[in-house]
Amino acid sequence: MRKCKLCGKLHTDLPQYCDCGGDEFEEVAVKEEKVSQVETFKNVLSWVIFAVCIILSVLVLFVW
Repeated sequence: MRKCKLCGKLHTDLPQYCDCGGDEFEEVAVKEEKVSQVETFKNVLSWVIFAVCIILSVLVLFVW
């Protein structure tokens, strides 16, 4: 990835000119974001708790 030095727009290839008219680019390292297993577990747990709350509220409203 290359970033224009004037406007900061990212380009996947090396163009001759940026949309802003700049012709100077710098190489930018692409960072890969990894989702930790703890964050994934917390996300799944929150959805499970949400689903249980919805089911219990439907039961309270229509069954009892």
